[in-house]
Amino acid sequence: MKKQIIAVSILVGAIYGCSQTPNSISLSAAQGQCVTGTNPGYESTATTYSAAFPMNANLPSTSPYCIALTLTNNNSGQNANNIQVNGYGFTMSYISAYSPSGNTTYTASMIDFNAAGVSSSSFSNTYQQISNIALFDPNNCVTTLGPNVRTLYTNGNSCTFYVQIVNESMPVGVYPLNFSVNYTNGNANYSVGTTINERSNLYVGGSFPQNVVLTNAQNTSPTINTFVSANSPESYSVKSMTRDAFGNVYTGDIFGNVYKYTGESISSWYQIPNGTGSLPGGASILAMTADTLGNVYLITALGQVYQLQYTSFSLEVNYMGTTSINSTYPTSMQVVSNQLYISNNNNVYNCSLTTISSTSCNPTVYITGPDTVINQLVSSVNTFNIAGATGVWAYNGGDWVPIPNSGATGLPGLPVNSIAYFNNVNFTGSPFWYAGISQIESNQPSVYIESGNAAFIPLLSPSGQNIVSGTVSNVIVDNAQGVFVGGTSLQSNDYPGQTAPVAYLISPTISTASSEWTPITGISGTINAMQTASQLTPY
Repeated sequence: MKKQIIAVSILVGAIYGCSQTPNSISLSAAQGQCVTGTNPGYESTATTYSAAFPMNANLPSTSPYCIALTLTNNNSGQNANNIQVNGYGFTMSYISAYSPSGNTTYTASMIDFNAAGVSSSSFSNTYQQISNIALFDPNNCVTTLGPNVRTLYTNGNSCTFYVQIVNESMPVGVYPLNFSVNYTNGNANYSVGTTINERSNLYVGGSFPQNVVLTNAQNTSPTINTFVSANSPESYSVKSMTRDAFGNVYTGDIFGNVYKYTGESISSWYQIPNGTGSLPGGASILAMTADTLGNVYLITALGQVYQLQYTSFSLEVNYMGTTSINSTYPTSMQVVSNQLYISNNNNVYNCSLTTISSTSCNPTVYITGPDTVINQLVSSVNTFNIAGATGVWAYNGGDWVPIPNSGATGLPGLPVNSIAYFNNVNFTGSPFWYAGISQIESNQPSVYIESGNAAFIPLLSPSGQNIVSGTVSNVIVDNAQGVFVGGTSLQSNDYPGQTAPVAYLISPTISTASSEWTPITGISGTINAMQTASQLTPY
């Protein structure tokens, strides 16, 4: 392997070997700390040796996606030696659920090619990004080849580097990432390691005692069957929720307060200020969404639209105008092709994102829906789609097209309360649509699935072939096609004798993982919003 060859002159010049030398090297983790905290915009554009990581252009100094790792030489005393990272350098081992043969363990080395100043062709089985995890090493802490190999001297000399989630691609659950640093003190080779958990969480907001809850918090086992408090300072019922491009989670409540989770700890929630030059407060935050640049958009019960904009790594509040909505009807919003679309009653409004100002939003109706009401608006590829009083439609730029558009829809003609679209980065087949309705009878399905322009059919569990029924208010899909349904009194023969506020099912379309309809308990009340979001933690 090429990367195991280290220039002898480097080692001799930097390391003085002794027998009976101490070996006290540590690898510690600081949650939520990003490379952009010390190197703004780091590798956001392509270089001679490295691909571009565009999200780093606006990535703030802290984010749930980030974690800082510090390698420290704690050796001291007469026989203490300096160290250098060598051999396989920095390695990551993880279990993939996407392998056709089932859960498979992968191990590979990682290096920041640009910082090292060495081409990737000089290495074997070595990458800057593995799965959805990237390494950023501006200080050459774990470089093993070339002119920038780093020496850590005795008596506490340390070096900090960063690992980061670069896209949401994991299903809801907890995934251990085993990191190891291989090094030498001139006499022998050693390694030091740590385990970081990638937590893909399900957040739920609504009218219940905790106001905001999530799965997987503080748990090391990959169970998602119980909600725990998200440690939010939120004091009122949550109406809306979103996740920005950096993994930060936002919640909006019935009195106009907005909180943001930034990931430094389990309780790192911060309120976006209310008042002059900030959010108005007072009026309920009916809906929220985000774009790919890290900006967040929201609308109040008074029709006021705001952008929370990242500028020079700070958050600015921009008023975009007021629309003529009726707050007694469902309201939702999505960004599509540099336009912000807002649905309310049976109307869709639009706001231009080309230039943000107090006139960005048109107060008049952009287009009227094809049904009597729009219960939800969601985006798909270059368009928006709606859940209506009797079905699901896509807007093609000039007209509404039913989904599917090849005959009978397969839906029972009841109001479609929520829809979800699945077509993630690991999937190359036909996209899927999911529709949630409310059913009183336990033998009537509440969740339907559609693909390939065929009719909607009831979503059945993989083995038991059972439905879920009840009152559905929210349907979302994670990155492995796990379907999460929120509402009240959800029941299924897969969990007889129980009702639950949330139930989920995993269908093995793109991975070998699967589950029957499974209840998630831990809350009692009304669910208003659901959102998946990932983070890296040392616990």
